[in-house]
Amino acid sequence: MFRSTEFARWAPSVDVVVYKGSKDVRKNLYLDRMKGGKFNVCIIQYEIVMKPEDMRYLKKFDWSYIVVDEGHRLKNKDSRLFIVLMKEYRSRAKLILTGTPLQNNINELWNLLNFLMPAVFDTDQDFKSWFSKPFAIGEEDGDEEEEESSNEEQMVLINRLHQVVCAIHPTP
Repeated sequence: MFRSTEFARWAPSVDVVVYKGSKDVRKNLYLDRMKGGKFNVCIIQYEIVMKPEDMRYLKKFDWSYIVVDEGHRLKNKDSRLFIVLMKEYRSRAKLILTGTPLQNNINELWNLLNFLMPAVFDTDQDFKSWFSKPFAIGEEDGDEEEEESSNEEQMVLINRLHQVVCAIHPTP
């Protein structure tokens, strides 16, 4: 049985499947451990999630959570990973882990929010009209007073967006 070092150290009672190996090894992992629900956590590389031969097994589950490390890969809604995760997999909740700044531009931010909460952020048109002005800082020439006002406006809108997200999914 494959083990995750982090789970073995920090949560040894959690039954982890590390879904990797050759095609035959992965098939046997599914048949022996996953099909019967004999696991709590499944760790999968994003390349494998997109393989059709694995997708046919993995998409059968109603996942409790989908956690995407290197979440900056989801900043483009036309990327294969974004499309596959949105169309082929079901989960109660999603979490994005990333060290990459998320505020690069309004399109990237909307894509990430759409991935996390597609029912709330289903169209980018209203979102762009509500939130695009603060993200345009530096695109226009202006004096220091205008820049300070823009920074304040940006913080107000980011706080409002935070309130919207927290109202939808309050912290327990």
